[in-house]
Amino acid sequence: MKKPFIFSTICLFVLVIFTGCSGGYDVEINKEHQNFNAGVRTNLYSEADKFQVQITGSKDPLPQAVDDESSLVLTAEFDRAAFATMPRNVPLAIKGTTTFAEGVDSGTINERRDITFQGATNHTNGIRRLWFVQSCFCARQPGTQTQQFDGTVTLINAGSDTVRFRFALQIRGHVPFRTTNGLESVVDIVTDIPVRITPTR
Repeated sequence: MKKPFIFSTICLFVLVIFTGCSGGYDVEINKEHQNFNAGVRTNLYSEADKFQVQITGSKDPLPQAVDDESSLVLTAEFDRAAFATMPRNVPLAIKGTTTFAEGVDSGTINERRDITFQGATNHTNGIRRLWFVQSCFCARQPGTQTQQFDGTVTLINAGSDTVRFRFALQIRGHVPFRTTNGLESVVDIVTDIPVRITPTR
């Protein structure tokens, strides 16, 4: 029997308002394409003033084996008011540095306390934070880890309450729960993910 899956991100938002399954998540790490044979899912976690879009691609290399599963998780946090006025159908700049706090060495990250993002001068206002982690049966090495984000997101209205998120990103740096011995990775991500943006209740 497999152990309960240990997620490397814990979302503490008050309301989970959408969970779905979707393709459209293409990831390369150091030019190696990631095969999500266990599927791709999207989630939206929401509060009154902000929400997070989370895209998860899961892998199970040996279905009969125990505890070999893992996922690669991209999370983007938006200011709700700013998102409503962001232009559609044009690339919006993403550029900045994500820092994971020192001393987080368990199998979880507290997204409120342990992750900060500093946008560059040309970073799009209203995209509060972004981060990319591996979720697995493993512990993160201790110490401060950073990621440099560079790319765009294009928002496309796909219905009265649905928006397609087309990210084109390159991330340079550490991938928590994946990077070992202080080595850095180059991650290329392209997405085309529909997400239903529902107001909080």
